[in-house]
Amino acid sequence: MNKEIAKERISSNLSSETDANVREFPKRQTDDKGGEAMVYHARNDRMGEKVMSVDILTCSSRLDAAAMVKIKQRMNQLLRRNHKKVLLDLVKTRQVDLAGLGILIERIKLLRSLNGDVKLCNLHRQVSETFRMVGVSKLIESYSSKEEALRSFCLQ
Repeated sequence: MNKEIAKERISSNLSSETDANVREFPKRQTDDKGGEAMVYHARNDRMGEKVMSVDILTCSSRLDAAAMVKIKQRMNQLLRRNHKKVLLDLVKTRQVDLAGLGILIERIKLLRSLNGDVKLCNLHRQVSETFRMVGVSKLIESYSSKEEALRSFCLQ
């Protein structure tokens, strides 16, 4: 596993909108298969050493079984490292497959049973409509931007 981690500070608008005492730092992590995830760590000074990290995974143009198998494998890697908060960025996703949704729902159930969560961001209209029609929108929170979704994790 490549341990190269780039540290940089996020623009202050995230922390100022959530809490003046929350500082957020992104870390880019690359696994041995070349996959990447941005991991955001937030520390709230008023609550002592409480640290919140969210792993952001980006889906391909189709949310189908093949794409979800890859995401499921990545989530398994994250769970082995005790990372239980995942933001699935669907900015590139234009189509949804029912088999892919089944795998996503299974992952949501697993993470929630372990006191974690999965949230979605940047859904295109067609994807959002499909989620609404099959009832997935009632099971999972979705946000219009990464920043909004990250703030929602801080509020949990």
